[in-house]
Amino acid sequence: MSYTLTKKQYQNTLNDLFGSNILSKAESLLALIPSESYNLYDRERLNGISKESILAYHRVAKNIADQVTADNNLITQFFGTCATQSSPGSTCINTYLNSYARRIFRRPLNSTELTYARNLVNGGGSYKTNINHLLAYHLQSPYFIMRVELGSQNDETQNFEITPYELASRLAFAATDSAPDEQLLNRAADGTILNLSTMRSEAKRLLLKANGRSKLKDVLMGWSSMNHPEDISILPDTLLSQYYGANLETAMVDEAEKFIEYILYEKNGTFQDLLTSKASFASNPDLAKIYQHAPASSTRTPGSATALMSGRRQGLLLRAPALTSAVPRASSIERGVNFQANILCNELPSPTGSIFDSRFDQDLTEIQKLEATTRDSVHHLTNDSTCMTCHSSINPAGFAFENFGPFGELRTQEKIFKNNGAFYQNLPINSSATVPTFNNQSVAVQDAMDLVNYVANSNNGKACFSKKMFRFIYEKRETADDNCQLDQMYQSVSQEGGTLVDAFVKIIANEPSKWKRK
Repeated sequence: MSYTLTKKQYQNTLNDLFGSNILSKAESLLALIPSESYNLYDRERLNGISKESILAYHRVAKNIADQVTADNNLITQFFGTCATQSSPGSTCINTYLNSYARRIFRRPLNSTELTYARNLVNGGGSYKTNINHLLAYHLQSPYFIMRVELGSQNDETQNFEITPYELASRLAFAATDSAPDEQLLNRAADGTILNLSTMRSEAKRLLLKANGRSKLKDVLMGWSSMNHPEDISILPDTLLSQYYGANLETAMVDEAEKFIEYILYEKNGTFQDLLTSKASFASNPDLAKIYQHAPASSTRTPGSATALMSGRRQGLLLRAPALTSAVPRASSIERGVNFQANILCNELPSPTGSIFDSRFDQDLTEIQKLEATTRDSVHHLTNDSTCMTCHSSINPAGFAFENFGPFGELRTQEKIFKNNGAFYQNLPINSSATVPTFNNQSVAVQDAMDLVNYVANSNNGKACFSKKMFRFIYEKRETADDNCQLDQMYQSVSQEGGTLVDAFVKIIANEPSKWKRK
């Protein structure tokens, strides 16, 4: 079984091996490698590598090899001082083969690979040219650009036990989106990585490194839809004049990332902390106005926040990036779908073309919409019995967010605009709803804050969060075979005072991590 590295994993691995200076000089070539268009949950469906990617991998590999062999300091770093001599000895290449080649392949090279490497380098011609070709060759190997898990079959269970080096790669990519570092490879070499306590201590060490912090931040930003705010710069001037200033969208995302880092690494926070803390790091004046506090100071004591959100807002899910809208009528439907699917794990089928088209037959006219709130318009649009098969779950969840406007600002009235952007009138907000949640249950809420509190404190909310984190970490959908790993994280999230970092450690490092299914 093998997976092609994601573009981020590929870049992280190159950066860890060669450093940002070398990587920056290959930036234009790295841009030729296409970003993933597939759903990370379905990476197992990805077969092969496109012709364009193969050519891009070749160009990047050649560029890096050229940089290394053009600089004696770099040659010394990667191949040893002997490689700069006029006549390097036949064993000179061992410096590279025993160190960097092991890190590139994420395991020691086998006898065939070692023989080929030595024959190539010592086969005559320029030594620098030969090591250039060897390095470029290794950086295009499937063992570098793919994660290969072969293992050996256990006849009793019909499962495959992966090797210690394959386990090191699995842990490293799960925790950091990068290859194993030297310490983790040494744990594989001496076999101690197979001990659960060592696996977990190594996983925690990796999660505390820069790449590990970035991985968890990316996971939580993706889960909460914080990473892609809408283009609010195109809203009507009447709205823009209230909140919009330079770099507001960037400030929204930066603040959400700082909040995640604070909860995970400064507060050693829990799942409840992630969803209920009022801590804010909004130093941007416009964002601070949206969050209803004075701009946060950049000077603070680690582990504390310099500002607190006001009103019915808290935690990660009620921050501005996920609540923004490029139109004045923020979409209750989109908000409802996202919450049901991402936070409540109630995945809904996409409407067929005929259903989607037919509902507009019952839509309000443009004149009627001027007298109706977004909630009223959505209710009218989707009230058909066929639509309500799904919208009976979608609409209430979306309506709970009606007290948030297109900037993610709290509001008690909705501003209604004509098609030309001219302000028409204010209408009162109603964000109360009875929201279907889990297993045919429902909860009555005043607004989205009540809904988020329900998720933070319910067993089903913690179970859904554990499932989503598994998918983000392992880039696949769970099966019955994964129940043990899911339960590990659920138990950790549910434990009184259980930190999120420790929960991630347990879903990354556990006994099932040593196996792959047939």
